[in-house]
Amino acid sequence: MQHIQPSLMQMQSAFDHFNEHRNTLKMTTGSAELDSLIDSIQEGQFHLFYGRNKAILNGLVHGLLVNCVLPVREHGFESMAVYING
Repeated sequence: MQHIQPSLMQMQSAFDHFNEHRNTLKMTTGSAELDSLIDSIQEGQFHLFYGRNKAILNGLVHGLLVNCVLPVREHGFESMAVYING
């Protein structure tokens, strides 16, 4: 059994967490319903999308990849993206 050090178990208030992440860049998925479920695509987060309809998933992911490289003033991340389809 692993021993967890007390310093790794620090609690954080919801207010502090909100303040840390309120300036994080966000990007829409293009779907208001999906955005409301996941609170948009956030910079620095990892997202896994899966489902039976590959055409819908491919369209969503390709749209996100294009939006990701857009400038911030155009609601993008001005960033690189990695797409693994396996």
